[in-house]
Amino acid sequence: MTHYVHVPLPYDFSALEPAIDARTMEIHHDGHLGAYVRNLNALIEKYDLQNLPPRAMDFVQAFHRLAADVPDRDRLRFNLGGVANHEFFFSILGKKSAAPGAPLASAIDENFGTFVSFQNLFQKSAIDLMGSGWTWLAVDLASTIAQPFPRLFICNTSNHDNPLMRDVFASPVMPILCLDMWEHAYYLRHQNRKTDYLAAFWCVVDWDRVDTNYASVLHS
Repeated sequence: MTHYVHVPLPYDFSALEPAIDARTMEIHHDGHLGAYVRNLNALIEKYDLQNLPPRAMDFVQAFHRLAADVPDRDRLRFNLGGVANHEFFFSILGKKSAAPGAPLASAIDENFGTFVSFQNLFQKSAIDLMGSGWTWLAVDLASTIAQPFPRLFICNTSNHDNPLMRDVFASPVMPILCLDMWEHAYYLRHQNRKTDYLAAFWCVVDWDRVDTNYASVLHS
């Protein structure tokens, strides 16, 4: 039986300051993500789910099939998304790079006009999100075949839904960047000032990691 591990942050709680304060990171990672991991594992045990993928993100992708008969399917989906989305979010934060590499930068320019235009559209999508959820930059997998630049698009998901969940999009997509728009991600420092949180986010995006995510899509 698969049990998911509460993966440690790849950096100290204070590593993203002043953009994201250490106390927010501690509560976010240890408190919120920790609770989702515990809840997910409890549901896995309760329903005796077998042969699950070792990565939560892979379980998300196959959720419609592997959890088809679970009575408490919505609760399982919520906590699974809480684990997978948070792990993905924490993985793309850091202070290693200030801008995307040439392949992704060219794709952003092709799809959005300029990098600044992309940022503005991403921010608008995040601000327009009603309630709690996530804002994503994703690749349309169908567009990677015989195309010089795949189609990139910005989207929101509610609660802890993930673009990989089969019922979120009709065609297969792959996220390469995301932003947590739950209040617990920003309220301790920024309260209701979402635009301040968005400005801080751009200061700590690890574009090296996002570049890696993008390259893995192209070569998969």
